[in-house]
Amino acid sequence: MFNNSGLSLNQAPPIKVVLRFFLTGSFFGIVAGLYALFAPNIFEIASTHTIILTHILTLGVMASFMLGALFQMLPVLCGAAILTPIPTSLKIHYSLLIGVIFLIATFYTSSFNISLFAIFFLSAALLGAFYTLTKELLSITHNNSSFGMLLSLFSLFFLTLIGFALLLVRVGVGWDTDYLLVKEIHISFAIFGWVSLLIMAVAFQVIEMFYVTLAYPSWFAKYAPLLIFALLLIELIFKLTFLKYIIAAILALFAILTIVRLVKRKRKVNDATIWFWLLSMGSLLLFVLFLFIDIFFPLNYFYLGIFFSFFAISAIFAMSYKIVPFLVWFHLNAQGYFNAPMMHEVIHPKIVRLTFYIYSSSFIFFLFSFIWSPIIKIGAILYTLAFVVLFTNVYIAWKKYIATKKEGKKFEFGGEIKNIP
Repeated sequence: MFNNSGLSLNQAPPIKVVLRFFLTGSFFGIVAGLYALFAPNIFEIASTHTIILTHILTLGVMASFMLGALFQMLPVLCGAAILTPIPTSLKIHYSLLIGVIFLIATFYTSSFNISLFAIFFLSAALLGAFYTLTKELLSITHNNSSFGMLLSLFSLFFLTLIGFALLLVRVGVGWDTDYLLVKEIHISFAIFGWVSLLIMAVAFQVIEMFYVTLAYPSWFAKYAPLLIFALLLIELIFKLTFLKYIIAAILALFAILTIVRLVKRKRKVNDATIWFWLLSMGSLLLFVLFLFIDIFFPLNYFYLGIFFSFFAISAIFAMSYKIVPFLVWFHLNAQGYFNAPMMHEVIHPKIVRLTFYIYSSSFIFFLFSFIWSPIIKIGAILYTLAFVVLFTNVYIAWKKYIATKKEGKKFEFGGEIKNIP
């Protein structure tokens, strides 16, 4: 599957670089589910609790998984080697973790002093990641995936700076501007730029590679990310927020192209990660549909947030359950361990299917909460449970890797088989 696929596996970072981010993202997923379960006024889009939940999801969950994936994918998919992946990733990881905690505290207290700590640590994490990863991407010859990743990182840069400005206004620093307009631009760079562009860029490579599908149309893979980013810049400069509808239409086309490729894939296997991708793309289509409906019949934006969240996090589940078993198998094989667990032994496909059933059930209960709001509590419980299962499986995969390193046998040059202490 990985031969002739453009992968540079010899440049892959140590496995702990990626799994550390994935464990943190899973932990914040549990926190998000519990917060949705117990927090009041969760349907009020402007409430403090909803803003906190939003940033637990976007920074704690999505950013953790996405940055971890970028540390893996830049060297492997793009050939952009990160020279010191362990210390660099540690600085970004710990800064993100601490920064999210201070940001939540800022939303609770509206404290200017706490906001400065949040800005400091999130700058170290997000702007540090932007500098480190962009520097490597600018040094390579681009394919469609790597160029999309580059544009997503520039979106991260803009949304971070705009977010800091909004945070300062929230804690009382005067700023003569239209707060709601700037907030909408911040959201556009977050959902249409950073998150959507990165998922799109990754899909261009992994959908065809993992599932043996047709490639995306070359014109779409080449120009769609650039057009989305250009529209975001125009929105930023000229404050033309209606451009989000054009971007949404492009994303709807991306979802349709992805669904068609997965349905018509050449390898007809019963793979639950495909179900996660289909749920992701279906949620994206619902997000776009309701965004257009909102033009004529104003909606509660909380529900738009649910659709977009399931688009992004369903893709995260799909990629996590592909990446983690592969990394454990690959790193142990690369070090010569002949008894390295196979991918299905690291995380069994039945576990992936179980996770999907739990996670998709939470989606159904969130949808029914449109009709009867108390039922969202059941959705929150199932959502939490799905992340508990993911966290447990990533942790078990890590322990299997450590156990094989400690007790396994490997081939040595000359044919000798040796126990590794």
